[in-house]
Parts: sequence; structure tokens; C-alpha cells
Amino acid sequence: MRFVLNIFILTAFPLSANAQAIGYVLDVFGSTNIPTFALTNSSDTANIESFSMTIGDTSRNFDTGTVTSAPGISFTLNSPDTNLSGGIRSDLVDFSFSFGFEPGATFSFTADVDIDSSNTTQDYRSVLFNNGAAPNSVITLGFGGGLNLSQEMPDASFLSSYSFSQSEVIPGPAIAPLVFGLVAAFVTVRRRYFRPQ
Repeated sequence: MRFVLNIFILTAFPLSANAQAIGYVLDVFGSTNIPTFALTNSSDTANIESFSMTIGDTSRNFDTGTVTSAPGISFTLNSPDTNLSGGIRSDLVDFSFSFGFEPGATFSFTADVDIDSSNTTQDYRSVLFNNGAAPNSVITLGFGGGLNLSQEMPDASFLSSYSFSQSEVIPGPAIAPLVFGLVAAFVTVRRRYFRPQ
């Protein structure tokens, strides 16, 4: 009886509490006026639930956002709209994901960069990364469980492509409370069922 109770307690309260990593990789490449952004979920188990990117230099804007690849991912483009000819211009690219942006999945989109109120050809590298006195772009990702990662784009040399990544290890539940809980449960069961007669 005592052996069976010990097995039950260890099964009900497992001692392993693994930490999990959340993270992403964002690759930017292609046309300097309408670059392609490829976002990959590099987390251990968490889904990506949201992505946003500020323009940085607010004298510029994102004129359009167009998804180019989203295999199995359910998404909503919150801003800007998909009108390449001067629809709703925005200082923010904003997506939300309701299903399927799992670890290992990649989501790709393009975003046209323009001067405010004008349909122009702008080099995204001098708008997002090398703004002089203006701030650089900031990207923010939301993950399942209310976890977030955010980073400001660094000043970068003019390269043909850019890759940004960020990750953070989220500790699992503290092991000490589990051990103390096991001991307390064992003592309680032992006193209740194995009292001297």
C-alpha cells in the first residue's frame, strides 16, 4: 500500500520543470522601396500571437502591407491597409495571429515605405535602421501566455539583407515548492493510513 501511494504522489506531482525559450528571427531583404520581411518563430513551444513594427522616422510611413506567404497561419493585418496607391498610411505595421504561428513556422509580408502624403520611392534602410537624429524602428512580438519580446533596430551598414533575432528563456515552475508539496502530501497520507493501532 505504501509503495502504491508513493508512486501516486510522484505521478501527480512530477519533479521535472523545464524552462522554455521564446524567440524569433526576422529577415529583411529584396526591393529597397518595398522590402520583404520573413518572420520565423524560433520558440520551443510558444505560438506567436502578434507582431508590430514602428516606422521610426515618422516623416515617413508604411503605405501598404501585403502578405506573401502564411502557410497554415491565420492572421489579421491591422495596419496599414493593402492599397499601394495611397490608401490608409500608417506609422505602424501590425499583425495579429489567431492560429498556426507555431515554432518553426515562417510568415512573410512586404511593406511599402513612403514620405508622408506622397507615393515615393524610399530606401527602407535609411528609414528603419539609419535615421540620424530620428529613432530607429522598434519591433514587438507577443507570444502565448502573455509573453513579449521587443527590440529597437540597430544602426546598420547598407547590406543586401538584414537578419535580426531575439530569444529569452522563461523559467519553468520553481522546483522547491513541488518538493515541499510532495513531502507534505506524503506525511499526510502516511499519518492518515499508517497510524499505529
